[in-house]
Amino acid sequence: MIEGRVRANRATRAKSCTNWRRSRLTRWGDRPGGARDLLRSTTELTRRLFDAAACALALPEAESEQLVFRSASGAGAARIVGQRLPVGQGIAGWAVSSGQPIGIAEVARDPRFARGVAEATGYVPRSILAVPLGT
Repeated sequence: MIEGRVRANRATRAKSCTNWRRSRLTRWGDRPGGARDLLRSTTELTRRLFDAAACALALPEAESEQLVFRSASGAGAARIVGQRLPVGQGIAGWAVSSGQPIGIAEVARDPRFARGVAEATGYVPRSILAVPLGT
């Protein structure tokens, strides 16, 4: 019984710590010269490194259990920033909920692809690489 409580307390503390870090990063992202610039640089560098048409970075929002696209570079970048996607929906949502990276060569054939989100940006990718980032 005591061991079960200890495990539950550890799990609660770990979840609280993770939520705190996410909320801090979200707030820092709104400061000029802060995380927003870092995220923008990261997406641009990643896009260039992979010679991709576009790159976007979404952060989980603990309160709503959604991914919020915070930074993007390339095609559709201006329209994807601020978009929300429930964790578990779309290929990015699947990567976050599973904790596994995923590469899809033909997204049109994958049932996880959130076509509506892509179409709203004006850019529908042919392939996607999604990687969950740990803190």
